[in-house]
Parts: sequence; C-alpha cells; structure tokens
Amino acid sequence: MLFSIGAAFRAAPAIFLLTALAASGGVPLAAQESAPAPPEAAILARLAPKSLLLDAVERGPLWVAVGERGHILTSKDRGATWVQSPVPTRVLLTAVWMHDERLGWAVGHDETILRTRDGGATWESVYAAPDAERPLLDVWFRDAENGFAIGAYGAFLVTADGGTTWSERPISEDDFHLNSLAASADKITAEVHRLLHRTFIT
Repeated sequence: MLFSIGAAFRAAPAIFLLTALAASGGVPLAAQESAPAPPEAAILARLAPKSLLLDAVERGPLWVAVGERGHILTSKDRGATWVQSPVPTRVLLTAVWMHDERLGWAVGHDETILRTRDGGATWESVYAAPDAERPLLDVWFRDAENGFAIGAYGAFLVTADGGTTWSERPISEDDFHLNSLAASADKITAEVHRLLHRTFIT
C-alpha cells in the first residue's frame, strides 16, 4: 500500500497488535447517525487516470484504484483501460478493499468511508467526521459484515453490519498513527507510527 502523509506524519515505526475476535463492543459514534455525504462530489476528469493514486486492489479481472480529489478508477480488463467512477466526495482517498467483485469500501481524509455494491461503478458515503481532523489510512474486512478502518491519532473504527454503522474502539492513550493493516487467523496487525516530536518527550 502506497500513501503520502506529509512532513507532519514523519515517524519512527513500531508494530501494534490488535485482537480482532469480534467487531462488536465499540463506542457508538454520534456522527454516523445521519452519515451525510460530504457536500462536494469528485469531478469527472479526462485525465483522472494520470492523477495521484495511492492504493489499488484486484479481484479477478476487476481492479479498483483510489487517490487524490476523491478519484476512484475501475478496470475490468486488468488495467488495460480505466473508467472514473462518480464519487460523493473530493477528499484524498488513501485505501480501498474489495470483498469480492461487487462489494467494497474505500477510506480517506475527514474520516471518510465509502461503500460500493456494484463493483466500484457507484459509491455511497456511509461515514464521515471532518471535525475529528483525522485521516483514515487503511481498511480491511474479514467478511462481508465485519470490518476495520484505521488512521491517524489512534483512529480505530469497527463495523459489524457491512459498513452501514461504525463504532470507535479506543486502543491507546498515545497518539499512534495506525498506517496499515495485515490479518492472521485471530488478529489484525496494524503498523504504528508516532510523531517524532513526541517520541523524544520524557
């Protein structure tokens, strides 16, 4: 997974293990009650395939890529040609996960979470919290219902209903930046970065 988070996130790496036996039991998020879509939709641009793309996923012949300005591109011929999808946000999208060739999710800045049910052709906003000022940096689903989204300043969100609702699960009092997820049989592992200027405070 490739992403650029700028000088403010230059960090010393560490590894943090998160037990993921169940996706329930988090703290409900008030912001998801209405789950409004951000007001500005991504602009359909002829040169979108040449824009900055930060993550991509492959499911059979379907490839889905996400990146700057809310751009989401899909290819049904393994990358030979690309089509830009209409997306209800212009925020920087940092990661994408497809459960199969139809169901998937993308995350990005403003704690934005998007969902597709038609192979990336269209996307809906299922969660956004711009006031939190925390970008989400990765997303992973164990199955069609249970998923996790992580990001800066310890952001760790879980869902047990396919992403319709999300709960925040506190994992640390430190401002860890959770950058990427990897899964094993009974755990998910998050790569953790901490702000350098805080690393040296005793």
